[in-house]
Amino acid sequence: MSTAPGNLTISDARLRAVYEAASQLFAARGYGPTQVSQIAERANIATGTIYNLFAGKKAILHFVLLANLNPGGFTEEVQLPIREVPDAHLADTLTPILEQLFQRLAALNASGHPVLSFREILEELFDDIYRFNRAFSIINDNPKELPLAAAQYRSGVDKLYELLDQHLRLYMQAGQVRPIKYPHLHIRNIIEGITWWAIYLPLQAVNLDAWNRYGSQGLSAAEAKEIALDVLCHAYLINPHS
Repeated sequence: MSTAPGNLTISDARLRAVYEAASQLFAARGYGPTQVSQIAERANIATGTIYNLFAGKKAILHFVLLANLNPGGFTEEVQLPIREVPDAHLADTLTPILEQLFQRLAALNASGHPVLSFREILEELFDDIYRFNRAFSIINDNPKELPLAAAQYRSGVDKLYELLDQHLRLYMQAGQVRPIKYPHLHIRNIIEGITWWAIYLPLQAVNLDAWNRYGSQGLSAAEAKEIALDVLCHAYLINPHS
């Protein structure tokens, strides 16, 4: 699976610039505090041009989410100005992405053990979370503006916690993962260990303190993934190099 964040294809360079600028600002600052003029400044285009491209700030928000969740959806000529879409449409776009991820992660073999190893589970999680990091971050942090999508996302996170809890116990039974006294309390550590490198670091680098910024700017997805897996595999696997 590619770790490219969406492989976005937009023929209009102005829309691409707005996508990059708005997604960074919405993820780092939140939807409410972000002003259209700030998006325009970061995208290096006039504020008036923004309003020629979009019906308003909410339309920019929806455009960013749909472009990240369905990067092929903007390959055709786009009718301007781009307008808002129903929140239900955003939730419907998110649903199959989550379902496909869970289908891969939840698969069990004939013996009742996960088809994917602990390391492979982490790889799958990182790839999907990094690919959709902009949408996941914005939906999670802006539930008032995106109530249905946020509820769908939160349900997916709860399901992921439950699934990883079950798998972690099976990995211990199979002798992959070291014995853990309270496995359910480790799931947050595992998920946050992935999301720090797949979401927080690439999208909120401007907000990081000097220590965390040092050496992290320009870090590729492959390098971030390697670090995340190295930390978690050494923390949990009996043989971290397996």
